[in-house]
Amino acid sequence: MKFLTILAFALLLPIAAHAQQANYGDACNAWLGLIDAGKYDQSWDTASDYFKSKITKEQWAPMVKAVRDTVGPPLSRSAKSVTPTETLPAAPFGKYIVIVLSTKFAMNQSATETVILKLENGEWKVAGYFVK
Repeated sequence: MKFLTILAFALLLPIAAHAQQANYGDACNAWLGLIDAGKYDQSWDTASDYFKSKITKEQWAPMVKAVRDTVGPPLSRSAKSVTPTETLPAAPFGKYIVIVLSTKFAMNQSATETVILKLENGEWKVAGYFVK
């Protein structure tokens, strides 16, 4: 019986890891939803500790608002690439996913959004956001 319990647990580990990996899209979409709704303070609150160590809430809100004001609301988004990595320039070692999106905004029909997610305490949280 003990062997079956260990075997069952061992078989479930890859499923749990896959589920953890799969929810990065939900985390990305939820966070972008906050940005799209103008909830910049809340987006900072839900970001990773790494993100928060790089920019204060007081700096973040006006900065992202200024960027989003120049491009307008998003009209569509599609994933260009999703890249898992454990290293990023000037960032601590960890589990990251870099998501590059082709985005059409109301005032910029050809933009690229990059969302970097970091796995913290079993949850994917935003560690970086860029619009070009």
